[in-house]
Amino acid sequence: MKPERSLAKISKPLSNYRTAMGSGDYRQAITFADTMIAQLPGHADLYACRAEARLRGGDAINAANDFAEAHNLQPDEPQYLVRFGDALDQAGERDGAESCFRRALQLDGDCLTALLGLGRVLEALGRPREAAPVILQAVRSFPDSALACHAAGRFLHIYGSKEDAIPFFRKAIENDPTLPDPYRVLANYLRETKHFDDAITLYNGLLEIVPGDAVGHSERAHCLAHINDWTDPGYANFDPGTPEQLQTSAGPFQFLALEDAPERLLERCKRYAHRMLGGITPAKVKPTAHDRIRVGYFSADFHDHATMHLLAGMLEAHDRAAFELFAYSFGPDHDDTMRARAIAAVDHFHDISGMDDRSAAEFARAHELDIAIDLKGFTSGQRIAIFGHRVAPVQMTWLGFPGSTGADCMDVILADTVVIPPELAHAYSEKVVRMPQCYQPNDRARPLPDPALTRADVGLPEDAFVFCSFNSPYKISPAEFDIWMELLREIDGAVLWQLTGGDASSANLRKAAEARGVDPSRIIIAPRLDPGPHLSRVALADLFLDTFNCNAHTTASDALWAGVPVLTKPGRQFAARVAASLVTAAGTPETVCADTEAYRDTALALARDPERLAELKARLIAGRDTCALFDTERFTRDFESVLRDCVLR
Repeated sequence: MKPERSLAKISKPLSNYRTAMGSGDYRQAITFADTMIAQLPGHADLYACRAEARLRGGDAINAANDFAEAHNLQPDEPQYLVRFGDALDQAGERDGAESCFRRALQLDGDCLTALLGLGRVLEALGRPREAAPVILQAVRSFPDSALACHAAGRFLHIYGSKEDAIPFFRKAIENDPTLPDPYRVLANYLRETKHFDDAITLYNGLLEIVPGDAVGHSERAHCLAHINDWTDPGYANFDPGTPEQLQTSAGPFQFLALEDAPERLLERCKRYAHRMLGGITPAKVKPTAHDRIRVGYFSADFHDHATMHLLAGMLEAHDRAAFELFAYSFGPDHDDTMRARAIAAVDHFHDISGMDDRSAAEFARAHELDIAIDLKGFTSGQRIAIFGHRVAPVQMTWLGFPGSTGADCMDVILADTVVIPPELAHAYSEKVVRMPQCYQPNDRARPLPDPALTRADVGLPEDAFVFCSFNSPYKISPAEFDIWMELLREIDGAVLWQLTGGDASSANLRKAAEARGVDPSRIIIAPRLDPGPHLSRVALADLFLDTFNCNAHTTASDALWAGVPVLTKPGRQFAARVAASLVTAAGTPETVCADTEAYRDTALALARDPERLAELKARLIAGRDTCALFDTERFTRDFESVLRDCVLR
């Protein structure tokens, strides 16, 4: 769609136009295009030139007008219609865009850009079944097109089998190694499925093409954290506080372990929430009087999942005479004990996994809930967009994501005075409501450790002091690990018992230990186990060492239930203060340390004072039936008081 080279009359403004476009000065490019149009009126390509500058400069409406004029001047050229459709799509006029793409296909039934545009806009209009044959035609007609292969992979990734999408993404990369999108989507999928090494390779490929891609840099750093490769420049040189990273559209969850900065996290969450929810107009929901307060719990985790292991006892302890409970599941339908407990514990259990966000919101809204509780936040499988449509007069975020959502649709966040002290409430967009003890529920009916299990059974030395960390390895940073290795150097024969993060993580942790003067055999890797066997083995440890930026959550409660003291150093953000809340509620506040020096000194003191350590363990075991952390009935009554207050307000 460039002007003909023979048009010498406009050679100078054309050259200037190309220079301006190449430098990103789209306003100046429009001026040069105006000059060309004035000198050669009625030339379709020149209107298309101005349209391209306007479109890249963000003026989609006027760009669409120029593409329309180009089409009127040369109605047999399908590409003008395609770009007209692209501009309308960018302007949000998707019905008009669909018409343009279909008219282009009438001129050329195998026009690749028209096929891809039509498939894209049909998806955006919520008509994926109509989009499927269009995208299939594109990839069949153009099997060597990277764009067509990427479109097919993306469609399958969203609407079909993600596994089936992989060959299309790989083919797209093979067809055009300079196209960034297939690298990004495939890398994200491999990260989500915990193939971190392969994901890192693809992020590296992406960043060779687009070195300034802030999302790619943060995603790669997160993957490197998962395999504990702290020496890779992608981790070692990553700075989450740069202006580029603060403006990124990356999900906020991955930053929890990379830094402790609640104010920055709030800004990330606001930006992420706006990207996800900005186009949604929420319904107006007025309170409706009922005999019982109607509470809706929304989660993807109503099955054998850490959230349900915390929540099940509280759901069962609810006062059903005063509260009518609704559960909305948008996760997998696993036939397991925890799902059965969830179904039995509520009045109404609804599987909404097959509904889109708007339909799910309308469905739940019809139940006239008094308060709706999102148990996911910005964690995997979340559907906060349901709340964006507004399902209840009061909407709460709790338990799933340790931080603010930054979303206007969330009215309150449930916390306590430790995880969100008053002086840090400014880092949360929601109104902070606090439990009188701990924000985290626990199930007193969970199994007790099996006393018959021995250290030999799990590969631990019988007489060594066992420091354990059952946090996911991505939470470990060099700051903690340096201290842990100092402890092993100071305490003869002591070992670190660490939960596995895969072969690469284990190898890197052992390599890091050796670099710090510690025999790598003193790092003992523990496999992942079901909750019952896990509780039994945790009891064999002497002291649980917490991570800093993102604390242990459920794993800390497990250790405390098993009678193992948890040593923690609270930071500033919610995720960095969770263990302090749990430890305090469990009755052992002396293992909450003010700084890293106190953390190290307390660990050494406990390792050298078996009587003091034994007293802490005995206190935890005796407190299972009395401490606030494991008093399910007390927690539930306090929680119900909070719910009443929220509804009344």
